[in-house]
Amino acid sequence: MSEKKFEIQPEKKFQVNYEYKRYSDNSLLAHVEPIQEGMLDPESSDRKIETLVEYPLLEVAKSFMLKGIKTYSSSANKNDIKNREAYIILHFYSLSENNKIIAERYKVYEQQSYKIEKLVKISVAVNKNTTVGEIRSKFEKIVAMFESQV
Repeated sequence: MSEKKFEIQPEKKFQVNYEYKRYSDNSLLAHVEPIQEGMLDPESSDRKIETLVEYPLLEVAKSFMLKGIKTYSSSANKNDIKNREAYIILHFYSLSENNKIIAERYKVYEQQSYKIEKLVKISVAVNKNTTVGEIRSKFEKIVAMFESQV
């Protein structure tokens, strides 16, 4: 009878297959490639936010983070043109009472994952002629309405 050997393998690092690219404000959303591997929290993983958030919403996501507001996911790429919206989703329960009031102007909903989460989807309309700068400008106005929670 042969002995079975078991080895503990070192933990594998998450491989990122996304080439981060900067776009000018005049670039069309139709030219922004999607990030396929998202929805990870940069605070609890070794991934940089630039590998999680597409360029048009990168500064917006950073602004929410600086205000202590947790984001769940976002999307601003060429695939969003068919859905006619670019969006960022926030964790509702992480918001202060004043920020919850602001968030209720947008789509608040519950989602079941391993637990029920209440989320806020903030979206802006996009089309084939929408530019990166237009998206950033619209979202910057929305971020400015939220108070800092730090």
